[in-house]
Amino acid sequence: MNPAHAIPSSVACHWIGTGKEFFTRLLRAIAGARRSIRLEVYIFADDSVGKAVRSALTMAALHGVQVRVLLDALGSAETAHGFWDDFTKAGGKLRWFNPLELRRLPIRNHRKLLVVDDRMGGTGGYNVAEEYVGDGVSHGWADIGIALYGPAVNAMAAEFD
Repeated sequence: MNPAHAIPSSVACHWIGTGKEFFTRLLRAIAGARRSIRLEVYIFADDSVGKAVRSALTMAALHGVQVRVLLDALGSAETAHGFWDDFTKAGGKLRWFNPLELRRLPIRNHRKLLVVDDRMGGTGGYNVAEEYVGDGVSHGWADIGIALYGPAVNAMAAEFD
């Protein structure tokens, strides 16, 4: 049985089974944004993948798209704050979830969420880092994700907000 049959007809979805597909879809969604982007991840690395995604987010902000990024302060701790300077200068908004403080160290945001123009959303296990581009067999992490279109996206946007 096709898993899509269990989903109401007003909701379209696409299963994402490799990191390569995830990042291709992520960059395409960011480039296609016209009004808004909400991105929330635990790890956002200062590597080739992180730089490509940051550049796409920066370009979107420069084109007038409202871009908001929420990163976990522990998961993304190795990414220097200066990494985001061009993004914030372009008008992008960056927030750190639970800045590092000893008594709050175990309280983290491990979610991964993307909402574009309140019409397309996605979630799964992918963080923004080179090791997530792999297939889990020949290299990198094995992970999964799902892209959603339709009413479910409103709930994802509300959850981010």
